[in-house]
Amino acid sequence: ASIEQAAKQDPLTSLPTENIDSKQFYTVKLKGEYLYNPQFHIAARYHNSQLGYHVITPFKTNKGSVVLVNRGWIPVTMKKDELTPPEGNQQIIGQIRIGAERNPFTPESQPEKNMWFGRDVELMAQTGGLSTPPYMLDLVVAEPAEGIYPIAFDGHVQLRNDHLSYV
Repeated sequence: ASIEQAAKQDPLTSLPTENIDSKQFYTVKLKGEYLYNPQFHIAARYHNSQLGYHVITPFKTNKGSVVLVNRGWIPVTMKKDELTPPEGNQQIIGQIRIGAERNPFTPESQPEKNMWFGRDVELMAQTGGLSTPPYMLDLVVAEPAEGIYPIAFDGHVQLRNDHLSYV
C-alpha cells in the first residue's frame, strides 16, 4: 500500500525533514551536483545474476543539503575503477529508501575497506564527514542503459515473495 501511495504522488522538490517514515518510496526531483569524495560500495548486489556492488555518492543540492544517492550497480570487476560521477549541475530523480536492509545474517560493514553490507546511512555519513538525512535516494532512470555503469534503478519496486518455495 505504501508503494502504491508513493507512486501516485508528484515528485517532491526538496528533501523531506519531517514525517520521514511516511515518505518511503516517494520520488524526489533535485538539482545540484555530485561530490567526488567519498564514494561507498554496498556489497553482494546482483544484476542479471551477476555479482556486484551498488555505488553510493553524495549529492549536494542547489539549496545546500547533502544526501547519499545510490547511483546504481557495477560488476565486481569495476570496484577498483575510478567511477567519476557526472560533473556540473545535474537534475536527478531519486526514490527515498529508509532502513539498512539488514537481517540477522548480514555481516557488519567494514568502513576502512569501503565494504558495506547494507544502507548504513548514518555510519556512511560519519565516515565521510557528511551531514545527511537518515535515508538515501535510489537514482531513478526510466530506461537504464545496459553496459553504461553504474546501471541505475528503473523505479519499479518489486517485493520478494518466496512463500511458495517454502512449501
